[in-house]
Amino acid sequence: MDVMARGGGAESLPAVLAALLLCCGGGALSADAGKTPVAVDPDSTVAALDAAPLGLALNEAMDGHLPLETLIAAVKASGVKRLRFPEGEGADGYCWTAPGTFADPDPKTHRSMFPEWHAGWVPGMDAEGRYGMGLDFDRFIAVCEAAGCAPTVVLCYPGRDKAESLELAKAWVKYAKDRNCGVVDWEIGNETWLFNQEFTDLHPVTAAEYAKDAAAWSAALKAIDPGIRIGVNGRSGDWFRTLVEYRPAAPDAGGAPAFDFLVAHPYPMHGKPFAHYRDHPAMDLAPDVSAALAALDRAGESAGGARLRVAATEFGAMNYLKGNDPNNLGVAVATAEMALSILSRPRVDYAMLWNSRYHTNFTDAQPVAFDAFSKTNGLNPTGLALSVVCRFLNGKVRLVKAVSGKGTLRAFAAADGDGIVDILLVNRADAPETVEISVTGAVSAGPPRFHKHVFTGAGPSDFNPVFRPDGVSGAESAAVPPTSIVLLETPKSGK
Repeated sequence: MDVMARGGGAESLPAVLAALLLCCGGGALSADAGKTPVAVDPDSTVAALDAAPLGLALNEAMDGHLPLETLIAAVKASGVKRLRFPEGEGADGYCWTAPGTFADPDPKTHRSMFPEWHAGWVPGMDAEGRYGMGLDFDRFIAVCEAAGCAPTVVLCYPGRDKAESLELAKAWVKYAKDRNCGVVDWEIGNETWLFNQEFTDLHPVTAAEYAKDAAAWSAALKAIDPGIRIGVNGRSGDWFRTLVEYRPAAPDAGGAPAFDFLVAHPYPMHGKPFAHYRDHPAMDLAPDVSAALAALDRAGESAGGARLRVAATEFGAMNYLKGNDPNNLGVAVATAEMALSILSRPRVDYAMLWNSRYHTNFTDAQPVAFDAFSKTNGLNPTGLALSVVCRFLNGKVRLVKAVSGKGTLRAFAAADGDGIVDILLVNRADAPETVEISVTGAVSAGPPRFHKHVFTGAGPSDFNPVFRPDGVSGAESAAVPPTSIVLLETPKSGK
């Protein structure tokens, strides 16, 4: 993603969430007067969790401006276990090694293919497109290894010339394979459906053109490293269906899709202030993911759609309202709910927040919504919220059914391999809640008790929220502050 023109997504409530909310009526949930009921069923799995379910995009132009050890520390503090590179739309003009060096690559020579568009506003970039203080691929991999993160890489497509871009991609896959960089997931282009004229695109690309090119690229890249996965991006149902249903013309292509996963980038708050999120609890927080899953459902087993997975390699709660897109408590709370809403969908492997920082990171007076890291590589509110969700998911293998009796209070529950369940509550409203939690299914007798932590602040506009321990809470009465996240952790044996 980048701060360019982009339309908003649909707001229809996903069927699975609608069913959960409907079951809250008619006496399905009950609690004492003045309390909101939350029902958790550890035996009812909502979605299996990948070993690295949450990630973050790093910025090739900006993340080299500070010492690498501080970037590693920031990634570790965020808790993510997956990193994306390059950050987003810049990938479509990113030359990871200088032209003419494909046979003997040198990532330190990385540059933009479009200096005429980028050199004027990307800090440190010279007239030839070279990054003065950028993060190159070798340093990106060093961060991944130091922080224990799986790398996801976005290949330049279409670039200035598609044939040259393919050779650049082949050299990259070979370089990563030869050096055991551990890159499994490779995306072909970034938001190819979006024509960013005079930014990264010379001409628009149709879904059919993209499907044909991506299939050819997939075959060429897997010939170099058969162990990789290829992701293709889309946004609308029609675009995704074109990708899912495309079959190469080659006689030996078989009936399976040419790709391995669909890439979706949900930004449901585009053009909307925090109040819209607060006041519309039924809005779809992942419309692009919904479109991808609908395309897979339509394809079905016969078209090979059952094999394909989905990855939200970008998401965010930024509104893109120029001059009014703050990174504060309200946006952070929305970010946390978005992350877990995405992971609650079937067939979604992971979600990755966009992004570490944008090009104005070091000059903005207040943190903006697309900067997870501060200008000193601390955590901005969205980065801190991401760390809370990562803590909640750490060691978990499943998201399990959790239903709240109030739309503005969202409940999530996650279980580890032993069936021990932690609960995360998101209160988007500007009023406090008191919840009464019932845990059914395979649990021991007696009401559960939890170690409680709270992510809160002075209100949605607070630029300095905190995440702090809040004692021990019983299931019969847990206080949830306004505009907050509450993490309830089941004490481990002997603690």
